[in-house]
Amino acid sequence: IEWLRRGAKARTRKSKARIDKAGELMGELADLNIHSRSATAQIDFSTTDRKTKRLIELQDVACEIGGHLLFQGLNFIISAGLRVGYAMASTEYCDYLMRVAQSYSVNRIAQAAALAAIQDVDSARRKIAEVCQLRGQLSQSLTTLGFRVASSSTNFLLVSTAPLSRTSKAAVAHLRQFNIYVADFAGYSGLDATWFRITIGQPEENLALLDALDQWVKRA
Repeated sequence: IEWLRRGAKARTRKSKARIDKAGELMGELADLNIHSRSATAQIDFSTTDRKTKRLIELQDVACEIGGHLLFQGLNFIISAGLRVGYAMASTEYCDYLMRVAQSYSVNRIAQAAALAAIQDVDSARRKIAEVCQLRGQLSQSLTTLGFRVASSSTNFLLVSTAPLSRTSKAAVAHLRQFNIYVADFAGYSGLDATWFRITIGQPEENLALLDALDQWVKRA
């Protein structure tokens, strides 16, 4: 086989026929290996210690189609917090977006959840009111700690460390030690090296953020 793979040339018709036959057998063997090959795939769905509401929980799930085992021993939890985004634009722009969009970027579970959320207007209004309340509380607490907080009508706050004479990079690095991740906006258009962005979280998350920032301020 190694001699054939090196591309050795046959010197007679008989040798040529043997090489052709050997090539056919090698091809059949390769096909057999492909069809009989088994592989193992592992998917690690890691999460934090945060106790979120569990919507769907799967334990030791296996799936077999046509006698072929696709996976087994799957443990998976679908919890609250699924995000589905949408865009509104002209037909021309949407056409360009679809050309570069990832195929099947939104799965069926996400689509069903998004449609249910859109139709549940009362729940959306309650959530908006809750976010507004938490945003006001978080903004006031950050101001008390000595930060500058820009006015916001969204679910996040733009915060500056300028009054503390420190950089946002240092604040972001400190929060990362507590597994709290915020966006560093230093150097963005119109912003100096003191700005970072905080998304409004659950009450316990906001308290953890404030506690970590309080330690950072006092450590100066």
